[in-house]
Amino acid sequence: MSKDRFNRERIHDSMMKMVIIRLDYSGVIDIKDLVKIFDKHFPRAFKERFEHHNQEFNIQLRKEDIESIHKTLSVPINVISRETITRYHKIQDAACDATLDISKYYLCMTVKCNNNYDGLDRYVSIIKGAITTFKKNIPYFSPKRFGLRKVRIENKRNKEEFNTIFEDNVFFEHDYELDNCIYTGKEYVDIMVLPEVHNLNINVRAKLELLKTLDGHSEYMTTLDIDAYYNGDELLNVNLNDLIDEANLYEFNIYKSCMKESYLETIYG
Repeated sequence: MSKDRFNRERIHDSMMKMVIIRLDYSGVIDIKDLVKIFDKHFPRAFKERFEHHNQEFNIQLRKEDIESIHKTLSVPINVISRETITRYHKIQDAACDATLDISKYYLCMTVKCNNNYDGLDRYVSIIKGAITTFKKNIPYFSPKRFGLRKVRIENKRNKEEFNTIFEDNVFFEHDYELDNCIYTGKEYVDIMVLPEVHNLNINVRAKLELLKTLDGHSEYMTTLDIDAYYNGDELLNVNLNDLIDEANLYEFNIYKSCMKESYLETIYG
């Protein structure tokens, strides 16, 4: 049977740990304008709101994400690091822990899941609405980079247990003919561009590492990290909301290609 029969709406992988949607932009003079617009159009989307500086709290962005914003917008890293952020937290009637960060340079939604991932649709509708509203109300609002990233993490006592979950080529093992060899880690990265799909960039990272647990045992952790993004002129004359759907579809197809059909059967509802 073909994996084509598995559609995105009915796959619920509890090992999906994090989803990040980020839009980098220029043309915003004052973050207060964005916050005022968002509060007006989405007054009940979140239960809480805070204001922070990047250096005051543990921001959601990785170091490489801040470097990416720096390169895309030509804004010094120390300026981005000191930027005021308005953080919205706790989406109404959502299973996962979702936050939305609004800054002068980027809009970032982070969805953290604890074995309760309920799909992207509940969360993406808010960021789609925010993007549409900002473009309509901020005269010089100019998107520069737009990305969707999903991270799946799973731990097992023995790495052989992953053989029933992932396709054999995801964590390919070389035979080095070494006696009593213990794999302590490996990482594979694929970097791709799809010229006919708005120059969609896709990075796929598959990582396997040996960890020590608190009880003194060892276990293996796998990370499947799929990052898709658009940048540059591709964002000027397209509907950004359509790009979210497009990137999500390609990421889902990549995810399916990495997983065993028998495993997909167990999480297909």
